[in-house]
Amino acid sequence: MNKLPFPKIDPYVFDREGMKECYVFKPKDTSSEKDCPTIIHFVLANINFRKYKAPGVPRETQEEKDFADFDIFDDPNTPFSTFNFQYPNEAFKRLHDLMEFNTLNNIDVIKEAMMESIQYRKENPSRCSVSLSSVEARRFFNKNNLNNNHT
Repeated sequence: MNKLPFPKIDPYVFDREGMKECYVFKPKDTSSEKDCPTIIHFVLANINFRKYKAPGVPRETQEEKDFADFDIFDDPNTPFSTFNFQYPNEAFKRLHDLMEFNTLNNIDVIKEAMMESIQYRKENPSRCSVSLSSVEARRFFNKNNLNNNHT
């Protein structure tokens, strides 16, 4: 809509790579997509969290296994539905712990994507067509405008 660069999202990535907690989407052709960002997409999925309480640390007790054994989908009758805006404490704790685990479990993927992006930006400084000065809303953050509007 705003003609900003964005990497192509492969709709068949799930078929090709299987369900994962984290996917990285980056420009295919960096010579023609110089200002295209790298996107790290975390899927709300409970895959490895069921078996591990921390990356590489298996769940041992039945209580730990029961806590981590839950599905996430759009059934309006589950506490994890996207239509639910209030979470019981246990549901919130489960989601929080799941996302913390998924982030830690993919920390190497995150670091690698960041290092590649930093190296690319060093070699190809951004010439992005959008800047703060071109955003109309910026005038609301200008102290002079704020002071003039209140006097």
